[in-house]
Amino acid sequence: MGGVDLMDRMIAHYPHGFKNKKWYLRIFFHFLNISIINSWIIYKENCQNIPLLQFKASIVWTMLQIGKCDTPKRGRPSLQSDPPKKKKKITRYICKKCDTPVCPECMEDFHRK
Repeated sequence: MGGVDLMDRMIAHYPHGFKNKKWYLRIFFHFLNISIINSWIIYKENCQNIPLLQFKASIVWTMLQIGKCDTPKRGRPSLQSDPPKKKKKITRYICKKCDTPVCPECMEDFHRK
């Protein structure tokens, strides 16, 4: 059996499972399958003899591990507590000590600072 027929048989043995209408995606996945099978053949010659499906699964697992991000995710901005906003208030109360307009709720905090 020729090399092309053998490669076509290996590609057809484990199809990728989805059809593409775009021609460039078909070509991309075909070349991806060819490169995976070629690397599997080289791996079998140099390392251990494992099935093609297990080799593909190990490639996928390795790529998923590389793509993981260790930084913690931020929560939703709407659920995080916002810092208290200082509002400008108009008041008719004036402090007798410093002659500054201060509302009665803020008077103690204002004089502590």
